[in-house]
Amino acid sequence: MSNTAKIRRQGGAAVFSIPPALLKMLGVDVGAELTLVVDNGALVATPLKSKKNTPLQNCLKGRTR
Repeated sequence: MSNTAKIRRQGGAAVFSIPPALLKMLGVDVGAELTLVVDNGALVATPLKSKKNTPLQNCLKGRTR
């Protein structure tokens, strides 16, 4: 899937919108964190693992009472 986005200024940041169809393809929603990397001239956005999808055992690992 290919889309075009225009970069605009918002406050002190340069931003662009991600269409809902692409968000769905990435499995993310508004508020998700993405890792951004430039690879051979292309901007690559990779979703960070959501803490809400982490099993409870992993969340509690290393905790003591």
